[in-house]
Amino acid sequence: MIKNYQTILTNKKQLVNNIYFFKFKLIEPLEISFIPGQYLILKVQGKPRLYSIASSSLEKNTLEFIIELFPGGLASTYLDKLKIGEEVIFHGPAGQFKLRENDKQKIFLVTGTGIAPVRSMLKSTLDIGGLKLDKEVGNLMLEDQSSNFQSQNPASNFQHQTSIFLFWGLKTYKDVYLFDELKEFNLKICLSRESNLNMILEPDRQYFDLGHVDQVMERQLANYRLQITDYEFYLCGGRNVVESLRQNLLSKNIPQEYIYFEKF
Repeated sequence: MIKNYQTILTNKKQLVNNIYFFKFKLIEPLEISFIPGQYLILKVQGKPRLYSIASSSLEKNTLEFIIELFPGGLASTYLDKLKIGEEVIFHGPAGQFKLRENDKQKIFLVTGTGIAPVRSMLKSTLDIGGLKLDKEVGNLMLEDQSSNFQSQNPASNFQHQTSIFLFWGLKTYKDVYLFDELKEFNLKICLSRESNLNMILEPDRQYFDLGHVDQVMERQLANYRLQITDYEFYLCGGRNVVESLRQNLLSKNIPQEYIYFEKF
């Protein structure tokens, strides 16, 4: 059910370029319940703008957002001028983009600030205790915490556990943010406009690759000798990019019912 949420801005910081992190504390009501992947609506001069929630669903009395501010944009100008301590009213939550609770292995193909709802999904699942990171092979596993897990080779791990791949597309290394947080997941940041990874510290290069998200994904699956048809897919980013990714997956015989997406 759509409700009004009166909030106060408690944190605002520039992450990189025109990407900002916003954190709000709820005033009335004091708590919110939402499904990770959903968004809230902000009305500026009567015009609605939709912003995906980036925080864990277990954080009931605060809300976090990752928002790109566009010069001259109505809502962007409003948010750019917003000061700590000022009140904002959101409406919602709404949206059907959510993590399916099943045993299907999952791949996230994300570009830009499309990372916001995915961050909420992963943080929420991790907070609940459903995510387990196998440090040896670098897989983020969704598994019964009571089960015993023994590391084998990467391919067999993926075959016997529900696993998650996160491919996040950005243009250049200078566009990267939240790296220390996201590298806890089975992450590949896909840099589409870099020719090499020499600018990245050696220990961190394992989390990066060159090319678009679909190209890096296909190389990664090939390296692990995994079948693309074993996965369900979560797409989030610009409309044209998401549609292109969707069509590419359909061409590889991925059923439509295994492709979930959010277009910005």
